[in-house]
Amino acid sequence: MKKILPIIALFLFFATSCSSTKEDEQLIQQTVESFYKNLEKKNYKELKELISVNMQEDFNFIKTVNKDAVKYSSYKVSSISVNGENAIAVVETVDEFDNNLSFVWNLVKIKGRWKMNNYNFSNSTK
Repeated sequence: MKKILPIIALFLFFATSCSSTKEDEQLIQQTVESFYKNLEKKNYKELKELISVNMQEDFNFIKTVNKDAVKYSSYKVSSISVNGENAIAVVETVDEFDNNLSFVWNLVKIKGRWKMNNYNFSNSTK
């Protein structure tokens, strides 16, 4: 019996860890998709709820130039990696001029909600 308890505890740890990661991945997917949808709709009230304090300066810039910004004809989350309260989501986009860009978003979990924290982008290899 003493040998079985550690095995059961280990199994439960991995089982809950995997389900927690899957749940976080789904929540991150929803956050990223909501960000791009609200960006397209110019819904700044909702956008502000999706970003961390680190993104505030970028958010102010987006509000200023978004009416003249290039529009995305499509976007897709290609990968998500979760590490505790931090995550990385890679988003492949195509703009209205058929340019492919790859955004690497860093997200942070704040009070149980995933927030867009900062990003880098480059031309996609597609």
